[in-house]
Amino acid sequence: MYVLFQFVLYWPGWLVLKIVTLGRYPASPLRREAWYEFELVAVVGMLAVAGIVMAIAALA
Repeated sequence: MYVLFQFVLYWPGWLVLKIVTLGRYPASPLRREAWYEFELVAVVGMLAVAGIVMAIAALA
């Protein structure tokens, strides 16, 4: 479950944050010294994926 959260949900969160902040955040992916930043980006990815799933379910 942790691997799913960290590696699968990171990239959708990274994309959403890059679009919303016009490329300013996050600075570079997968930096070891900023583990909390990595997890925050994964949380944004989880919210984005959940929002997309709910939008698709509402349209169906």
